[in-house]
Amino acid sequence: MIKEIGFFKQTEATPILASMLETESSSILKISIIETLGKLGHQEVEPNLFKLFPMTSKDVQRAIIKAITHFKTAEGLGFLCYSYNRIFDNELKIEVAYAIQQYGEEGSTALRELSAKSNEFGKKIFDQVTYQSGL
Repeated sequence: MIKEIGFFKQTEATPILASMLETESSSILKISIIETLGKLGHQEVEPNLFKLFPMTSKDVQRAIIKAITHFKTAEGLGFLCYSYNRIFDNELKIEVAYAIQQYGEEGSTALRELSAKSNEFGKKIFDQVTYQSGL
């Protein structure tokens, strides 16, 4: 039912979904809520996603990354760059790098800055993202 809200673009339901996100304990439902809020462009939830990110499972974190990428705000880009440096899971790190790249020129600049400060593995991630995106 939550995904149907996004499919039918029922933006009037976004406040209810946002409030459910704060109280929901099921990861599966949280993911559905986050994905739907992302599709609906409900940027007001972004600060809550920032707070939620470090305390959730990897699957919920992936949904948060995807939603933040949908919003494409400057705060979201800053959060992704900040998170990249604090994530220890290499798969998630790669996903964050691809999300940063989706911010266009600002993302490309951020990737170059992160690459300059990164270790060898980090540089390989950025090389891969840059090669895949054709930059």
